[in-house]
Amino acid sequence: MIESGTGGIDMDSLRYVQESSPAEADIRFIEQRILEYNVDHIGYDDAQRLAIFLRDAEDRIAGGVVGYTYWRWLAIDFLWVRKELRGQGYGARLLSAAEEEAQARGCEQALVDTFDFQAPGFYTRNGFEQYGALDGFAGQYRRLYFRKRLGPPTSGGQPPTQVKKIDARAHNRQAWDRWVEQGIEWTVPVGPDVIAAAKQGKWEIYLTESKPVPSEWFPDLTDLDVLCLASGGGQQGPILAAAGARVTVLDNSPRQLAQDRSVAEREGLRITLIEGDMADLSAFLDGSFDLIVHPVSNVFVPDVHPVWAEAYRVLRRGGILLAGFMNPIEYAFDRHLADTQGIFQLRYALPYSDLDSISEEERQRLFGKEEPVEFSHTLEDQIGGQLDAGFLLTGLYESHRQNDPITAYIPSYVATRAIKPVSDPSR
Repeated sequence: MIESGTGGIDMDSLRYVQESSPAEADIRFIEQRILEYNVDHIGYDDAQRLAIFLRDAEDRIAGGVVGYTYWRWLAIDFLWVRKELRGQGYGARLLSAAEEEAQARGCEQALVDTFDFQAPGFYTRNGFEQYGALDGFAGQYRRLYFRKRLGPPTSGGQPPTQVKKIDARAHNRQAWDRWVEQGIEWTVPVGPDVIAAAKQGKWEIYLTESKPVPSEWFPDLTDLDVLCLASGGGQQGPILAAAGARVTVLDNSPRQLAQDRSVAEREGLRITLIEGDMADLSAFLDGSFDLIVHPVSNVFVPDVHPVWAEAYRVLRRGGILLAGFMNPIEYAFDRHLADTQGIFQLRYALPYSDLDSISEEERQRLFGKEEPVEFSHTLEDQIGGQLDAGFLLTGLYESHRQNDPITAYIPSYVATRAIKPVSDPSR
Protein backbone atom coordinates (compact mmCIF):
# COMPACT_ATOMS: atom_id res chain seq x y z
CA MET A 1 0.00 0.00 0.00
CA ILE A 2 1.36 3.41 -0.96
CA GLU A 3 0.26 6.65 0.66
CA SER A 4 1.08 9.99 -0.92
CA GLY A 5 0.52 13.54 0.28
CA THR A 6 1.99 16.75 1.54
CA GLY A 7 0.97 16.34 5.17
CA GLY A 8 -0.03 19.23 7.43
CA ILE A 9 0.29 20.90 10.79
CA ASP A 10 -1.95 20.18 13.74
CA MET A 11 -3.24 23.70 14.31
CA ASP A 12 -4.40 22.86 17.82
CA SER A 13 -0.85 21.95 18.84
CA LEU A 14 0.68 25.32 17.89
CA ARG A 15 2.00 27.41 20.77
CA TYR A 16 4.08 30.57 21.24
CA VAL A 17 7.41 29.95 22.95
CA GLN A 18 9.62 32.82 24.15
CA GLU A 19 13.27 31.72 24.14
CA SER A 20 15.92 33.94 25.75
CA SER A 21 18.77 31.85 24.31
CA PRO A 22 17.46 30.40 21.05
CA ALA A 23 19.47 27.80 19.14
CA GLU A 24 21.48 29.24 16.26
CA ALA A 25 20.00 26.59 13.96
CA ASP A 26 16.49 27.84 14.77
CA ILE A 27 17.46 31.43 14.01
CA ARG A 28 19.04 30.36 10.72
CA PHE A 29 15.86 28.46 9.86
CA ILE A 30 13.74 31.63 10.11
CA GLU A 31 16.34 33.70 8.25
CA GLN A 32 16.50 31.15 5.43
CA ARG A 33 12.71 31.13 5.00
CA ILE A 34 12.69 34.94 4.63
CA LEU A 35 15.60 34.81 2.18
CA GLU A 36 13.76 32.23 0.09
CA TYR A 37 10.65 34.42 0.10
CA ASN A 38 12.68 37.44 -0.99
CA VAL A 39 14.35 35.56 -3.83
CA ASP A 40 10.95 34.38 -5.06
CA HIS A 41 9.95 38.03 -5.47
CA ILE A 42 13.22 39.73 -6.44
CA GLY A 43 14.55 36.90 -8.56
CA TYR A 44 18.08 36.81 -7.18
CA ASP A 45 20.09 36.98 -3.97
CA ASP A 46 23.30 39.03 -4.20
CA ALA A 47 23.73 39.85 -0.50
CA GLN A 48 27.39 40.02 0.55
CA ARG A 49 29.02 40.95 3.83
CA LEU A 50 31.22 44.05 3.58
CA ALA A 51 33.97 44.59 6.15
CA ILE A 52 36.95 46.97 6.02
CA PHE A 53 39.32 47.25 8.98
CA LEU A 54 41.97 49.73 10.10
CA ARG A 55 44.83 47.73 11.64
CA ASP A 56 48.15 48.63 13.25
CA ALA A 57 51.57 47.03 12.73
CA GLU A 58 50.65 44.21 15.12
CA ASP A 59 47.39 43.55 13.24
CA ARG A 60 45.27 44.96 16.06
CA ILE A 61 42.02 46.59 15.00
CA ALA A 62 42.00 50.36 15.37
CA GLY A 63 38.79 50.94 13.45
CA GLY A 64 36.44 49.43 10.95
CA VAL A 65 33.19 49.55 9.00
CA VAL A 66 30.93 46.53 8.55
CA GLY A 67 27.66 46.01 6.77
CA TYR A 68 26.11 44.37 3.71
CA THR A 69 25.59 45.08 0.04
CA TYR A 70 22.40 43.85 -1.62
CA TRP A 71 19.93 44.87 -4.32
CA ARG A 72 22.08 47.89 -5.34
CA TRP A 73 22.28 49.25 -1.78
CA LEU A 74 25.06 49.50 0.79
CA ALA A 75 23.68 49.03 4.29
CA ILE A 76 26.15 50.14 6.97
CA ASP A 77 25.70 48.38 10.30
CA PHE A 78 28.62 49.74 12.30
CA LEU A 79 31.49 52.20 11.84
CA TRP A 80 33.98 52.68 14.69
CA VAL A 81 37.41 54.28 15.24
CA ARG A 82 39.51 54.20 18.42
CA LYS A 83 38.92 57.27 20.57
CA GLU A 84 42.44 58.67 20.27
CA LEU A 85 42.29 58.47 16.45
CA ARG A 86 39.00 60.30 16.00
CA GLY A 87 38.93 63.65 14.24
CA GLN A 88 41.94 62.75 12.04
CA GLY A 89 40.07 61.52 8.95
CA TYR A 90 40.26 57.78 9.57
CA GLY A 91 36.49 57.39 9.81
CA ALA A 92 35.93 59.33 6.58
CA ARG A 93 38.48 57.18 4.77
CA LEU A 94 36.86 53.98 6.06
CA LEU A 95 33.48 55.23 4.87
CA SER A 96 34.89 56.18 1.48
CA ALA A 97 36.52 52.76 1.09
CA ALA A 98 33.21 51.08 1.90
CA GLU A 99 31.39 53.22 -0.67
CA GLU A 100 33.99 52.43 -3.36
CA GLU A 101 33.70 48.69 -2.71
CA ALA A 102 29.89 48.93 -2.76
CA GLN A 103 29.96 50.72 -6.12
CA ALA A 104 32.27 48.02 -7.46
CA ARG A 105 29.58 45.53 -6.44
CA GLY A 106 26.91 47.43 -8.34
CA CYS A 107 25.48 49.60 -5.55
CA GLU A 108 24.02 53.03 -6.27
CA GLN A 109 22.87 54.13 -2.80
CA ALA A 110 23.82 53.74 0.87
CA LEU A 111 21.87 53.77 4.11
CA VAL A 112 22.80 53.98 7.78
CA ASP A 113 21.17 54.84 11.08
CA THR A 114 22.74 56.35 14.20
CA PHE A 115 21.58 57.79 17.50
CA ASP A 116 21.65 61.51 18.11
CA PHE A 117 24.40 61.03 20.72
CA GLN A 118 26.58 59.10 18.28
CA ALA A 119 27.61 60.46 14.87
CA PRO A 120 24.86 62.27 12.94
CA GLY A 121 27.23 65.15 12.14
CA PHE A 122 29.83 62.75 10.75
CA TYR A 123 27.40 61.33 8.20
CA THR A 124 26.02 64.72 7.08
CA ARG A 125 29.60 65.98 6.58
CA ASN A 126 30.21 62.97 4.34
CA GLY A 127 27.27 63.54 2.04
CA PHE A 128 24.42 61.69 3.78
CA GLU A 129 20.99 63.28 4.18
CA GLN A 130 18.55 62.50 6.96
CA TYR A 131 15.19 61.08 5.87
CA GLY A 132 13.63 59.94 9.14
CA ALA A 133 13.80 59.77 12.92
CA LEU A 134 12.27 57.87 15.84
CA ASP A 135 11.97 59.32 19.35
CA GLY A 136 11.88 57.83 22.82
CA PHE A 137 14.90 55.55 23.02
CA ALA A 138 15.88 55.22 26.69
CA GLY A 139 13.27 57.91 27.22
CA GLN A 140 15.23 60.75 25.65
CA TYR A 141 17.27 59.79 22.59
CA ARG A 142 16.46 59.83 18.88
CA ARG A 143 17.37 57.27 16.24
CA LEU A 144 18.20 59.05 12.98
CA TYR A 145 18.07 57.52 9.49
CA PHE A 146 20.34 58.65 6.63
CA ARG A 147 20.80 57.84 2.96
CA LYS A 148 23.28 58.81 0.28
CA ARG A 149 23.34 58.48 -3.49
CA LEU A 150 26.65 56.95 -4.54
CA GLY A 151 26.31 57.54 -8.25
CA PRO A 152 26.47 54.89 -10.96
CA PRO A 153 28.12 51.58 -10.06
CA THR A 154 31.69 51.01 -11.20
CA SER A 155 31.09 47.36 -12.11
CA GLY A 156 29.86 48.10 -15.62
CA GLY A 157 26.51 49.69 -14.89
CA GLN A 158 24.60 46.65 -13.59
CA PRO A 159 25.08 44.49 -10.51
CA PRO A 160 26.93 41.33 -11.53
CA THR A 161 24.15 39.16 -10.10
CA GLN A 162 21.27 41.08 -11.70
CA VAL A 163 20.63 38.11 -13.98
CA LYS A 164 18.01 35.95 -12.34
CA LYS A 165 19.60 33.17 -10.38
CA ILE A 166 18.69 29.55 -10.70
CA ASP A 167 16.03 28.26 -8.33
CA ALA A 168 18.18 25.43 -6.96
CA ARG A 169 15.31 23.27 -5.75
CA ALA A 170 13.30 23.50 -8.99
CA HIS A 171 16.40 23.05 -11.13
CA ASN A 172 17.56 20.02 -9.17
CA ARG A 173 14.10 18.46 -9.25
CA GLN A 174 14.17 18.54 -13.04
CA ALA A 175 17.78 17.33 -13.13
CA TRP A 176 17.03 14.32 -10.95
CA ASP A 177 13.93 13.51 -13.01
CA ARG A 178 16.19 13.41 -16.07
CA TRP A 179 18.68 11.20 -14.23
CA VAL A 180 15.88 8.73 -13.57
CA GLU A 181 15.21 8.62 -17.30
CA GLN A 182 18.91 8.05 -17.92
CA GLY A 183 19.04 5.27 -15.31
CA ILE A 184 22.01 6.44 -13.26
CA GLU A 185 23.01 4.23 -10.34
CA TRP A 186 21.10 6.06 -7.61
CA THR A 187 17.80 5.89 -9.48
CA VAL A 188 17.63 2.14 -10.18
CA PRO A 189 15.16 0.33 -7.87
CA VAL A 190 16.21 -2.80 -6.01
CA GLY A 191 15.13 -6.12 -7.41
CA PRO A 192 12.81 -8.80 -5.97
CA ASP A 193 15.75 -10.80 -4.62
CA VAL A 194 16.89 -7.89 -2.44
CA ILE A 195 13.40 -7.45 -1.00
CA ALA A 196 13.02 -11.18 -0.39
CA ALA A 197 16.31 -11.23 1.52
CA ALA A 198 15.30 -8.17 3.57
CA LYS A 199 12.09 -9.92 4.62
CA GLN A 200 14.30 -12.70 5.95
CA GLY A 201 16.45 -10.25 7.93
CA LYS A 202 19.33 -10.16 5.44
CA TRP A 203 19.78 -6.60 4.21
CA GLU A 204 22.07 -3.59 4.06
CA ILE A 205 21.75 0.00 2.85
CA TYR A 206 24.18 2.74 1.85
CA LEU A 207 24.50 6.32 3.04
CA THR A 208 27.57 6.81 0.82
CA GLU A 209 28.74 5.30 -2.41
CA SER A 210 30.76 2.24 -1.55
CA LYS A 211 30.45 1.30 2.14
CA PRO A 212 27.30 -0.16 3.73
CA VAL A 213 26.04 1.23 7.01
CA PRO A 214 27.26 -0.91 9.94
CA SER A 215 24.46 -3.18 11.15
CA GLU A 216 25.06 -2.12 14.75
CA TRP A 217 24.01 1.43 13.85
CA PHE A 218 20.40 0.27 13.48
CA PRO A 219 17.83 -0.49 16.17
CA ASP A 220 15.31 -3.29 15.69
CA LEU A 221 13.25 -2.04 12.76
CA THR A 222 10.05 -3.89 13.61
CA ASP A 223 7.19 -1.35 13.58
CA LEU A 224 9.63 1.56 13.76
CA ASP A 225 8.60 4.83 12.09
CA VAL A 226 11.39 5.61 9.60
CA LEU A 227 11.86 8.70 7.44
CA CYS A 228 14.02 8.27 4.36
CA LEU A 229 15.01 11.91 3.90
CA ALA A 230 15.88 13.00 0.35
CA SER A 231 16.19 9.30 -0.29
CA GLY A 232 13.96 8.39 -3.24
CA GLY A 233 14.96 5.99 -5.98
CA GLY A 234 13.47 2.70 -4.84
CA GLN A 235 16.48 1.63 -2.79
CA GLN A 236 16.72 2.43 0.95
CA GLY A 237 12.98 2.90 1.57
CA PRO A 238 11.73 -0.43 0.16
CA ILE A 239 14.54 -2.38 1.88
CA LEU A 240 13.70 -0.89 5.28
CA ALA A 241 9.97 -1.47 4.71
CA ALA A 242 10.64 -5.10 3.82
CA ALA A 243 12.71 -5.39 7.01
CA GLY A 244 9.67 -4.43 9.08
CA ALA A 245 9.69 -0.63 9.39
CA ARG A 246 6.86 1.80 8.68
CA VAL A 247 8.56 3.91 6.04
CA THR A 248 7.97 7.42 4.74
CA VAL A 249 10.08 8.61 1.81
CA LEU A 250 10.46 12.35 1.22
CA ASP A 251 12.19 13.48 -1.95
CA ASN A 252 12.33 16.52 -4.21
CA SER A 253 12.03 14.45 -7.41
CA PRO A 254 8.65 12.99 -8.47
CA ARG A 255 10.44 10.48 -10.70
CA GLN A 256 12.58 9.27 -7.81
CA LEU A 257 9.43 8.78 -5.71
CA ALA A 258 7.89 6.88 -8.60
CA GLN A 259 10.75 4.37 -8.31
CA ASP A 260 9.78 3.72 -4.67
CA ARG A 261 6.15 3.42 -5.72
CA SER A 262 7.00 0.81 -8.35
CA VAL A 263 8.82 -1.39 -5.82
CA ALA A 264 6.05 -0.99 -3.22
CA GLU A 265 3.40 -2.02 -5.74
CA ARG A 266 5.47 -4.92 -7.01
CA GLU A 267 6.27 -6.24 -3.54
CA GLY A 268 3.12 -5.29 -1.60
CA LEU A 269 4.99 -2.91 0.71
CA ARG A 270 3.39 -0.04 2.61
CA ILE A 271 5.36 3.14 1.99
CA THR A 272 4.22 6.75 2.36
CA LEU A 273 5.57 9.00 -0.39
CA ILE A 274 5.87 12.77 -0.04
CA GLU A 275 7.33 15.23 -2.52
CA GLY A 276 9.07 17.96 -0.56
CA ASP A 277 12.13 19.90 0.52
CA MET A 278 14.61 18.21 2.89
CA ALA A 279 15.04 21.57 4.68
CA ASP A 280 11.30 21.98 5.31
CA LEU A 281 9.60 19.09 7.12
CA SER A 282 6.50 21.07 8.07
CA ALA A 283 4.46 18.17 6.68
CA PHE A 284 5.32 16.29 9.89
CA LEU A 285 4.50 16.93 13.53
CA ASP A 286 7.20 17.07 16.20
CA GLY A 287 8.42 13.63 17.26
CA SER A 288 7.00 11.71 14.30
CA PHE A 289 9.88 9.28 13.66
CA ASP A 290 12.21 6.87 15.42
CA LEU A 291 14.87 6.80 12.70
CA ILE A 292 15.90 9.13 9.86
CA VAL A 293 18.01 7.80 6.99
CA HIS A 294 19.60 10.65 5.05
CA PRO A 295 22.09 9.48 2.40
CA VAL A 296 24.37 11.89 0.52
CA SER A 297 21.97 14.56 -0.72
CA ASN A 298 22.35 17.77 1.28
CA VAL A 299 24.93 18.76 -1.31
CA PHE A 300 21.88 19.90 -3.31
CA VAL A 301 20.72 22.54 -0.79
CA PRO A 302 22.51 25.85 -0.13
CA ASP A 303 22.14 25.76 3.66
CA VAL A 304 22.37 22.54 5.66
CA HIS A 305 21.44 23.95 9.08
CA PRO A 306 17.66 23.85 8.47
CA VAL A 307 18.03 20.19 7.47
CA TRP A 308 19.55 19.31 10.84
CA ALA A 309 17.10 21.47 12.78
CA GLU A 310 14.10 19.90 11.08
CA ALA A 311 15.47 16.37 11.47
CA TYR A 312 15.92 17.00 15.19
CA ARG A 313 12.37 18.33 15.50
CA VAL A 314 10.62 15.41 13.80
CA LEU A 315 12.61 12.72 15.64
CA ARG A 316 11.33 11.28 18.90
CA ARG A 317 13.49 11.39 22.03
CA GLY A 318 16.13 8.68 21.65
CA GLY A 319 15.64 8.69 17.88
CA ILE A 320 18.54 8.15 15.50
CA LEU A 321 19.80 10.18 12.54
CA LEU A 322 21.98 8.36 10.01
CA ALA A 323 23.49 10.82 7.53
CA GLY A 324 25.95 10.73 4.66
CA PHE A 325 27.61 13.78 3.12
CA MET A 326 30.48 14.89 0.91
CA ASN A 327 33.97 15.64 2.13
CA PRO A 328 34.10 19.37 1.37
CA ILE A 329 37.73 19.28 0.27
CA GLU A 330 36.60 17.76 -3.03
CA TYR A 331 35.13 21.08 -4.05
CA ALA A 332 38.36 23.00 -3.56
CA PHE A 333 40.08 21.47 -6.61
CA ASP A 334 40.07 22.57 -10.25
CA ARG A 335 37.53 20.10 -11.66
CA HIS A 336 38.74 20.33 -15.26
CA LEU A 337 42.34 19.50 -14.35
CA ALA A 338 41.21 16.68 -12.07
CA ASP A 339 38.99 15.10 -14.71
CA THR A 340 41.28 15.51 -17.71
CA GLN A 341 44.77 15.17 -16.22
CA GLY A 342 44.32 13.72 -12.75
CA ILE A 343 45.90 16.86 -11.28
CA PHE A 344 44.39 18.07 -8.02
CA GLN A 345 45.14 21.76 -7.92
CA LEU A 346 43.48 23.99 -5.32
CA ARG A 347 41.31 26.62 -6.95
CA TYR A 348 38.11 27.35 -5.00
CA ALA A 349 37.59 28.67 -1.49
CA LEU A 350 35.23 26.73 0.75
CA PRO A 351 32.34 26.58 1.16
CA TYR A 352 31.87 26.19 -2.59
CA SER A 353 28.69 26.91 -4.57
CA ASP A 354 27.90 26.14 -8.21
CA LEU A 355 25.90 29.38 -8.23
CA ASP A 356 28.44 31.72 -6.64
CA SER A 357 31.95 30.24 -6.89
CA ILE A 358 31.94 30.00 -10.70
CA SER A 359 30.14 31.83 -13.49
CA GLU A 360 27.09 30.32 -15.15
CA GLU A 361 29.14 29.97 -18.33
CA GLU A 362 31.82 28.00 -16.50
CA ARG A 363 29.21 25.85 -14.75
CA GLN A 364 27.65 24.87 -18.05
CA ARG A 365 31.06 24.21 -19.60
CA LEU A 366 32.23 22.01 -16.72
CA PHE A 367 29.05 20.17 -15.83
CA GLY A 368 26.43 20.87 -18.47
CA LYS A 369 23.39 23.14 -18.37
CA GLU A 370 21.02 20.46 -17.08
CA GLU A 371 23.16 18.91 -14.33
CA PRO A 372 22.12 19.50 -10.69
CA VAL A 373 23.66 22.48 -8.92
CA GLU A 374 25.72 21.57 -5.85
CA PHE A 375 26.88 23.28 -2.69
CA SER A 376 29.71 22.16 -0.44
CA HIS A 377 29.23 22.59 3.29
CA THR A 378 32.03 22.87 5.81
CA LEU A 379 32.59 20.10 8.33
CA GLU A 380 31.63 22.67 10.94
CA ASP A 381 28.24 22.96 9.25
CA GLN A 382 27.87 19.23 8.64
CA ILE A 383 29.03 17.85 12.00
CA GLY A 384 28.92 20.97 14.14
CA GLY A 385 25.52 21.74 12.65
CA GLN A 386 24.15 18.46 13.99
CA LEU A 387 25.55 19.26 17.42
CA ASP A 388 24.10 22.78 17.28
CA ALA A 389 20.69 21.31 16.49
CA GLY A 390 20.92 19.24 19.70
CA PHE A 391 22.15 15.87 18.47
CA LEU A 392 24.77 13.72 20.19
CA LEU A 393 27.26 12.13 17.77
CA THR A 394 27.70 8.40 18.38
CA GLY A 395 29.42 7.13 15.24
CA LEU A 396 31.39 8.21 12.15
CA TYR A 397 33.08 6.58 9.20
CA GLU A 398 34.57 7.67 5.86
CA SER A 399 34.27 6.05 2.45
CA HIS A 400 35.68 6.50 -1.05
CA ARG A 401 34.31 7.22 -4.47
CA GLN A 402 34.34 4.48 -7.05
CA ASN A 403 36.11 5.01 -10.38
CA ASP A 404 37.52 8.41 -9.48
CA PRO A 405 41.26 9.31 -9.31
CA ILE A 406 40.73 11.23 -6.06
CA THR A 407 40.00 8.00 -4.21
CA ALA A 408 43.76 7.28 -4.16
CA TYR A 409 44.30 10.32 -1.96
CA ILE A 410 41.31 11.12 0.22
CA PRO A 411 37.93 9.69 1.21
CA SER A 412 35.14 11.50 -0.60
CA TYR A 413 32.37 10.82 1.90
CA VAL A 414 31.62 10.98 5.60
CA ALA A 415 28.77 9.18 7.37
CA THR A 416 27.57 9.91 10.90
CA ARG A 417 25.27 8.39 13.46
CA ALA A 418 23.64 10.80 15.91
CA ILE A 419 20.89 10.53 18.48
CA LYS A 420 18.35 12.94 19.88
CA PRO A 421 18.85 12.84 23.66
CA VAL A 422 16.22 11.03 25.68
CA SER A 423 15.98 14.03 28.03
CA ASP A 424 15.83 17.69 27.03
CA PRO A 425 19.39 19.07 27.58
CA SER A 426 18.02 22.60 28.02
CA ARG A 427 16.21 21.64 31.22
